[in-house]
Amino acid sequence: MISKDMLKNFDFFSNMDKEKLAEISKLSETHEYNSGDIIFNQGEKAENIYGLLDGEVELRAVFNYKTITKNIQYEESVHTK
Repeated sequence: MISKDMLKNFDFFSNMDKEKLAEISKLSETHEYNSGDIIFNQGEKAENIYGLLDGEVELRAVFNYKTITKNIQYEESVHTK
């Protein structure tokens, strides 16, 4: 479970009311991944929302036979006040 306060740090949830945040908090989970782990693959059905709590992740997508890569670090994924 991720606390309501931690969820509010993400821009996506920053303006959500406390009751909805409490519901989402109960459903949320944290996962740890190692370098090189694949979290999801392009084309898979979207069933989750991912937020980065620590570290960095590399996103890769292929469009028209061209690979686009974006490195995302913790500071970019969590809204800082």
